Amino acid sequence: MKSTADLLDVISRRVRTGWREAITGETASLRLPWRVPVGKPAGNELDGRLNDVRAWSQAVDLFARQHGFTITKQARRSASGLTQEVPSVVVVPSFETAAAAVGRGKDFLRDRNRMALLMPLTTQEVTPAQVAGVVYRIRSWDDGDVVVLAAALAWLAEHSAAGMTAREVPVPGMNSKWLTTSRQREITLLLGRDNLGLTVGRPARRHFRYLDAGHLDAGGRQFDVAAAGDVNRPEYLPDLVIICENVDSAQQLPRRARTIVFEGDGDAGAALIGELDWVKHCPHVLYWGDMDVDGLSIVNTYRLRGLNVATVLMDHHAYLRFSHLGVSVDRSGKPLPLPARPVLTHLTQDEARLLEQLCDPALRGPLRIEQERLPRESAVAEIERLIGSLSS
Repeated sequence: MKSTADLLDVISRRVRTGWREAITGETASLRLPWRVPVGKPAGNELDGRLNDVRAWSQAVDLFARQHGFTITKQARRSASGLTQEVPSVVVVPSFETAAAAVGRGKDFLRDRNRMALLMPLTTQEVTPAQVAGVVYRIRSWDDGDVVVLAAALAWLAEHSAAGMTAREVPVPGMNSKWLTTSRQREITLLLGRDNLGLTVGRPARRHFRYLDAGHLDAGGRQFDVAAAGDVNRPEYLPDLVIICENVDSAQQLPRRARTIVFEGDGDAGAALIGELDWVKHCPHVLYWGDMDVDGLSIVNTYRLRGLNVATVLMDHHAYLRFSHLGVSVDRSGKPLPLPARPVLTHLTQDEARLLEQLCDPALRGPLRIEQERLPRESAVAEIERLIGSLSS
């Protein structure tokens, strides 16, 4: 016999797997209403534990009434001939009812409304499944940002933004910093375009730091910058380049011969750093960032752009080792949402295992282990271990 907690767990799993289809309104594949078997008492339980069976039956009845479900009952006959009518199946009439039962009713209504808002603003080539993917990825946006997104789609359908910078696009309600790279990706997907034709405006720049003791002790500069379209020639050609996502971590790595460390700046960093000849020809390039879905996505981007980076403390084993330093809340103390699993085809086996773990609804550990929280000596030791293994 399934407890009400067991039944709720079954319904919760169906809600998670059917979310995207449900918000599109294409619910045929969900085969609603759902009929969830509740199990049945054995004949000897009816004879020996009749009170327990009746209490279970009453609990299932109450559970169904509370959540707007119905129950199909069945007569069960005990070994001694006693007949007792008990629940057989809980019938869940709609996805909305199921979502409300597992505490996600408001989320479902929000996503369904956003789907209805955005779908008419897309082109014919864009499928409901693609729009549902966007709605899922922007679930952390507030309603004001979604209104601006709708306004951007409407404006860009009628006007060209070619040659403008992201700050210049004159969409009502859009401030100068709204149109980030990630938001541009969602807009181009919804409009069925490869890009918006925006110009960079300012040349991309990435700061880096020289770690070679001989260079520094001879009076050489410690800090430098690489800029897109400029002459990018470092003071010495490195044998090792380390790309650090966090500025503090990049600033605190100790001296090391023929080494340069970059401040990465996410996907934007990959676009510039991965194109520098002296980085592409460096014998060893390491990437060190947060252990979370965003960090692994950045790693995937670097490799997708052709830079063969190895990661520092960003796999399943490192996660287990340092999980006590992780968090599942943002800077405001709000719970981080469980991330949707992105398709990242350029991860190692251990990195992919970490990605799967971070997107697992049954995850018991933190959703993020920030790079700067890790002991510096552990990172340095891992860097030396990696260089040794890559050189052998």
